[in-house]
Amino acid sequence: MLSFPRDLWVQVAGHGKQRINTAYVPNDYSLLAQTIYDNFGITVDHYIQVDFCAFKRIVDAVGGVAVPFDTPVRDRNVGIDITAPGCHTFSGDEALAYVRSRHLESLAADGTWKADPTADFGRIARQQDFLRRVLARATEAGLGDPAVA
Repeated sequence: MLSFPRDLWVQVAGHGKQRINTAYVPNDYSLLAQTIYDNFGITVDHYIQVDFCAFKRIVDAVGGVAVPFDTPVRDRNVGIDITAPGCHTFSGDEALAYVRSRHLESLAADGTWKADPTADFGRIARQQDFLRRVLARATEAGLGDPAVA
């Protein structure tokens, strides 16, 4: 799985220097695929497009997804408030807020809240980790079997 920060400046075919997210056109990945190829030499053979509603339904369909936390975490902008360390099982709505979080904070040993210093890279890492966990839950639930899916 490969992710690009949405605010990464690249040459977008026919549009000049733009943020890579401007190359995204819903239901047509061709401009984004061309932009990735032109800037990084990576050919996009396949893609999956999942909207927010589908993401939430997938998480709920597998019974939620557990993520371990070393400390309490929060993001007041999206309503994430994990009050205790340990495993937290996200429902679809909460999972969407978590993977979209751009201002995640963790509770430090001194009792202060510290912003994630990795910013967008931290968000990308959380998204990738979460997707791996969703796929693992789907596999455990037998969703690789078309009859179960």
